[in-house]
Amino acid sequence: MTVSVTPVTARAHAFVDDLDAPVLSADDHRHFTRVLRLPEGADVTVSNGRGEWRACRLQVQPSLLVKSPVVSEAAPSPPVTVAFALVKGERPELVVQKLTEVGVDRIVPFVAERSVVRWDPEKAEKNAARWREIARHAAMQSRRTWLPAVSVLVPFADVVAL
Repeated sequence: MTVSVTPVTARAHAFVDDLDAPVLSADDHRHFTRVLRLPEGADVTVSNGRGEWRACRLQVQPSLLVKSPVVSEAAPSPPVTVAFALVKGERPELVVQKLTEVGVDRIVPFVAERSVVRWDPEKAEKNAARWREIARHAAMQSRRTWLPAVSVLVPFADVVAL
């Protein structure tokens, strides 16, 4: 069966937990209907973040009307990993966003010997969760079906070991 909607041609793309019964999160549904102003019945695609996706139609409620079978895409080969040194301000968020948009598969932030920025483990974990959310939104924007892995902040020695 040919799928007439692809992640690139759909009006929007999101990630869901279950492709068999796709339901948008409240934030994603609000973004589609209020921010993007997509009408009911608009073609959208959803992915599980592991290379599987399907075409759906937007509905008034967060559940979606399935329009196509699940399509599987092979994992990127070779996988691309990029490590970056932690910098001040909100620059790490921009780095994660742009690396996701260009298709990086694994993002590893690290602390270099001469890094000015130093975070305690709690702050590092909190920021890693935020970076994963930024990567998720960037992947939706760029219609990726594979979510990148975003690691917690590691020392440079761990990057060398990769």
